[in-house]
Amino acid sequence: MERLAGVRALLFDVFGTVVDWRGSLIAEVLRVADELGIHLPASEIAYDWRSRSGPSMDRVLAGHEPYANLDALNRASLLYLFGERDLHLPVETIGRLVLAWHRLESWPDSVPGLTRLKTELGEVAVIGRAEEIGVEVAEVELVNDQSER
Repeated sequence: MERLAGVRALLFDVFGTVVDWRGSLIAEVLRVADELGIHLPASEIAYDWRSRSGPSMDRVLAGHEPYANLDALNRASLLYLFGERDLHLPVETIGRLVLAWHRLESWPDSVPGLTRLKTELGEVAVIGRAEEIGVEVAEVELVNDQSER
């Protein structure tokens, strides 16, 4: 990749670029619905849940709510969302859904793409909650910024 000659760093959004959060969450909601024998509007739940992430983090950052990690914020958002829909799922099922954010599937070209970048650049760093969004599958050197926890 001669085009990368002299490039010292590439910065890009990992969340939507490397992992398929939407498809991963929809699949998990569908699995839960199937196991419980109920209908859940999986796509609607995934979008609504994701849309609550920014505002919930903003309330914490603005000091309107006490510090909470992302899992706690995701749990609160999911419980609120289910409450709006009068859905009552078992506590362990809620916990499993919250942890779905830790098991997001990467896009099919993510691992080969990161591996190719590592080959050309010598090092690729994925900053953020990399291991919690499924990026660890990319057999590349990952740097995880622990300051978010």
